Amino acid sequence: MLREIFQSINKLNTPYKNIYYLTDTELRFSINDDRVGRIVTYSIRKENDKYVAYAFEKSQITSLSTTNRQRIKEVNTDEEFWKFHSDFYNDINN
Repeated sequence: MLREIFQSINKLNTPYKNIYYLTDTELRFSINDDRVGRIVTYSIRKENDKYVAYAFEKSQITSLSTTNRQRIKEVNTDEEFWKFHSDFYNDINN
């Protein structure tokens, strides 16, 4: 699952930045959302034979560098991860 997600984000001209991929163990990347001045970071880790997705949001303003929101969810497929990604990214009010 991590490999498929990595292949889909590791392309030129995508919004994904700071991509870190440790084969079959962890994938981490971020998105700078200039519309609302935030950085969203995702991490998918293999933990105890399960994949756990983490999402963190913080302000792009360096003086406000604390995490505003975070969410954790077990995911079993790359489709479940992209749903988790979409829900977290598009829900700027929670």
